[in-house]
Amino acid sequence: MNRTPHPPPDNNVNSEAINRVLQAEQDAQAAVERCEREAQALLQAAQAQAGRIQQRTDARITWIEMRCSQWLSEQTRQLSLAGKVQADSGGGTTQAALAELIEALAASLTGEDDGQTP
Repeated sequence: MNRTPHPPPDNNVNSEAINRVLQAEQDAQAAVERCEREAQALLQAAQAQAGRIQQRTDARITWIEMRCSQWLSEQTRQLSLAGKVQADSGGGTTQAALAELIEALAASLTGEDDGQTP
């Protein structure tokens, strides 16, 4: 076998290639770290937004519960007052009148009375 001798490698060329590879590796690592920081910031912002949404939701639920409680108290008061007026007039509360009042209250509570909700 006849081998042709190769010239010795140029150390400068090899050093430059190694330096470029090392620099590319450092650049890639810096890009990964930058992306991780950005992802963490996005995650924190999303968690903060979710917290604000949860607070608004809780406030709205509390407000709705309060309004429904007030409405039910008023309906109960009116039913009680209607029963008292009927009893005071000597008519007494009839089973049919009571059933009608309960039906009307149920329709109001379920929104079936006028398509509206309380």
